[in-house]
Amino acid sequence: MFVGGNDMALNAFDARDGREIWRYVLPRQATATPMTYLDRDGRQLMVIATGRSEDTALVAFALPR
Repeated sequence: MFVGGNDMALNAFDARDGREIWRYVLPRQATATPMTYLDRDGRQLMVIATGRSEDTALVAFALPR
């Protein structure tokens, strides 16, 4: 389970026991819920919006298969 919003990191937690298994420090404050997509080859991508006003960026990750 991925969680991010209103802090400077994106976190992954094990959905079974709630243990944090991954953390990525973002360049700006997370301002949205992470979004996931599948590309044409079936690879999962994750994107999260960061920053506010004119200082915004999308941060993207390609998840391992």
